[in-house]
Amino acid sequence: NLTINNTDDLTGTAVTMNTPITVNGAFTLTNGHLVTTATNVLTLSDPATVVLNASTVPVSQDSSFVKGPMAYIELTNGVPATKEFPVGKGDLMHKIDLNITHSSAGTNTYTAMYYDASDAQFTATASCSLPGDNSLSNVSAIGHWDLSKSGGATVSNASVKLYYLPSDEVAVGADLRVAKGNPSAWTNITGTGIGVPTGTITSATNFTTFSRFSLAN
Repeated sequence: NLTINNTDDLTGTAVTMNTPITVNGAFTLTNGHLVTTATNVLTLSDPATVVLNASTVPVSQDSSFVKGPMAYIELTNGVPATKEFPVGKGDLMHKIDLNITHSSAGTNTYTAMYYDASDAQFTATASCSLPGDNSLSNVSAIGHWDLSKSGGATVSNASVKLYYLPSDEVAVGADLRVAKGNPSAWTNITGTGIGVPTGTITSATNFTTFSRFSLAN
């Protein structure tokens, strides 16, 4: 088990990983952030679970989440599984959930990270006609998620659930969509936003490859 309960983080002293860690039990976020890097990644094994401090996500959870990449191992074949990634940037958690089904035996590792406009890896594509899919008009210039896969198990079904906040400037949930791809070419994998200005959207178009995911309309 791993519990983050660090009230000193309120004054700027976060828990920072200096070696990779694998959690096999409960990963509990109570207070304070966990800072990870591409080298020092937090990995949750297949039986591990995420325990958040808030009954209302994402509003009350901003005091405790993962700043940086977080990985999840999935072993199950033929049975849908949900992987929770309580990741974020600055003082805001932007959680992403992955619902995944494997159609072959094997082990996959899924790694998620949230980027905002302050990151060099973030390139906004907004307020323009998007290459790749003319059913989208705009993709968020505020932030997006990177979700990657490694391993040999075949994916038959996948969807993502994205959590958004007032800072994401969602005005009409019915117009919201999930975009998949990269800043050069996004694809509409549909969905409808539930709630404004805080809420969630779950992609409705199946995918089996992994890339970046963004709020769009």
